[in-house]
Amino acid sequence: VPLYVPTAFSPNGDGNNDFVSVYANDQQVASIISFQIFSRWGQLLWEDYNFPPNITQRGWDGTLNGQLAPVAAYVWVATYELTTGDQQEATGTVVLMAN
Repeated sequence: VPLYVPTAFSPNGDGNNDFVSVYANDQQVASIISFQIFSRWGQLLWEDYNFPPNITQRGWDGTLNGQLAPVAAYVWVATYELTTGDQQEATGTVVLMAN
């Protein structure tokens, strides 16, 4: 898989690991078509569409309805377009850690 999503983040405003974002080799990945975060029960919590990889601020900041989400594991799904024009999907989990 030519992209990377961190396995944990700590959205405490210190400027380090405050977002969970999609990172990729831009020689292989042209764009992120969709990036979604789900609860462990499958509820869609956050999503973003059509952006280049490697932009930290285009990731989830760990909030739900203006409040910090509970410390837990969340599921992410990323659909992306390769520089060849092919589309692929990747999934994984990320842990929102305590501040």
